[in-house]
Amino acid sequence: MKYNLIKNTSCDDPKLCSHNIMEKLESKLNCKLHADKKNDTVNGSISIYHTQPHQIIIEFYDKNEGSNNIHATKFNKLSKIPTESEIKKII
Repeated sequence: MKYNLIKNTSCDDPKLCSHNIMEKLESKLNCKLHADKKNDTVNGSISIYHTQPHQIIIEFYDKNEGSNNIHATKFNKLSKIPTESEIKKII
């Protein structure tokens, strides 16, 4: 499931802004949208364009894709994929 959202905001520090948005989503939705280590398991991805307004693209994986390599990222579907309105309330 892919969502293309618009958030009417501006920021001075895009790295901090991205971190804050991603942190909110990951904690409220109990998911992982980025891999910190090579062998992490993630549930989706996020891209943030720091234009005025911000464009935020969030994608949740719709199936599990493991790996034969223990050092590779695994992609897992969430048991309950959030709706667009749930995501908008968080960000």
